[in-house]
Amino acid sequence: MSAVEGILFLGLLIIGGKVFEELFVKVKLPGLLGNVLAGLILGPSFLSIVKPTTEIELFTSLGIFFLFFLVGVEEIDLAGLLSSLRRRVFYTATVSFLVPFLLSFYMSQSIGINNISSLALAGVIGLSSLGVVAKTLSDLGHLREPVGLEIFSITAILEFVGLITISLILQLSAEPLSSAPFQLLVTLGRMTLFFIVASLFSLKVLPILLRFIRRHTEVKGVFFGVLIGIVLLFVYIGEINGVHGAITSLLIGLALSQMPKKDYHQSISGLRSIANGIFVPIFFAGVGLQITFKFLELDLSLIIGFILVVVVGKFSGAFLGALVGRMKYPLWISSGVMAKGSIDLALMLTLFNLNLIDQKIFSLGTFSILLLLVISPLSMRLLLKKGDEDAEKIGEDLIPTYTELACEGVNVKDVMSNNTLTVRDKITIDEFLKHLEKGERFYNVVDKEDKLIGHVSAKALKKSRRRYWKTKSVGSVMRKRRIRAFEDDDISSIVEKMSRSGIDPIPVVDSSDTSKIIGTISRENITSFLFPKK
Repeated sequence: MSAVEGILFLGLLIIGGKVFEELFVKVKLPGLLGNVLAGLILGPSFLSIVKPTTEIELFTSLGIFFLFFLVGVEEIDLAGLLSSLRRRVFYTATVSFLVPFLLSFYMSQSIGINNISSLALAGVIGLSSLGVVAKTLSDLGHLREPVGLEIFSITAILEFVGLITISLILQLSAEPLSSAPFQLLVTLGRMTLFFIVASLFSLKVLPILLRFIRRHTEVKGVFFGVLIGIVLLFVYIGEINGVHGAITSLLIGLALSQMPKKDYHQSISGLRSIANGIFVPIFFAGVGLQITFKFLELDLSLIIGFILVVVVGKFSGAFLGALVGRMKYPLWISSGVMAKGSIDLALMLTLFNLNLIDQKIFSLGTFSILLLLVISPLSMRLLLKKGDEDAEKIGEDLIPTYTELACEGVNVKDVMSNNTLTVRDKITIDEFLKHLEKGERFYNVVDKEDKLIGHVSAKALKKSRRRYWKTKSVGSVMRKRRIRAFEDDDISSIVEKMSRSGIDPIPVVDSSDTSKIIGTISRENITSFLFPKK
């Protein structure tokens, strides 16, 4: 087959995918269904107009790499996720993943699939799609509600847990060793080392490179091109060192997300446009090309059992998780957390390409995922209603990825309080604690000229030795590292600072004089803005 025919097929898949995507969006269903349907109709299973080619395979691989990279950058928020590990959303997410995971593993084993393949398939079925959940919540107007935040937070954790699990399993399948525990440690160590290297590069080398490009180049889009090159370069380095390209893309995305958002936001927007316009549609259409109806040759009980495990297992797992986490609306939460989407399809195709599953299981699994992709948004529309949960109880669960969506276009000046919460550096600990306002976690420390010089935690002061309270000043025990916010900062960056530092509230300072405090911003301020009291 000539390269010209390959180009023709790519064009047909892009056009067909976008046409069908528009039709599905019109009826309030996920657009990626249209991309998959285009590949299915144009491919060997129906019209046989488009056939799998080397060009399509290349674009499909690039689609997977960029999809995982964007998930790492935009969806997975490490600081926010780590801050929620001890909270009820984490317990809910863990159970929501384990139930369908264990059910799928048992089912796969019962039909003769080997251990690694069973684990890999179970991992794909166990995770959920944050992208589908966020889009549906936003469309329904439930994103800025307590129950919307809960669904979003649970799904974010579940997606991360699922991706890490499946990443480990994929690596275990690549280089089998005689000792399984040792193999797991080696695999985890390799991934951790790669993430550390990628993080150091993103935090230390990339900012310098970025500044150099801005100062010494005149060509538009230079950094954008460099960014694409860096992603592909890291994919190559990861592949030759035994780390799958999809995992590599995810890890470099996670590493890049640790940079200040302003440094890479514009380039990521450009990459997202190209990925969503070309590579990702071709990838989903490529999924459709690989789907056959040969899975209907399987035993009917197996087909029904598989679909039930995926659909009922996801819903019941989320419902049980909501009960374990003592959520107020378990049925509503279940309808959202059961969502599947793009990342699931990408992983399913990856398992097929790695020969971990055959085409019949791939087609059946893909069909089940697509079914949930339809069921979850519809169930959310039918079941989800306004709740009366107290927003103050879930304020700690705010994460940057959520606030970026829920507070789009909102800056610190729109939310901040004029209460400065300051204390003089020379005041004794004893005197400070006597006048401490109940419930406040951090105070800003100022000098005699009211200039910001640090911050102090009331909780930490109370844990200090009582005998020093009357002699030691607040300034002698304060933390000098100054966490600050500006009026024009976006809310998601503030939540990220709170998650990383543990400091709440954060002082808002004058942009022309960073030592001058003009107010404070807290999680309570943000929560009150998002969920105003009735």
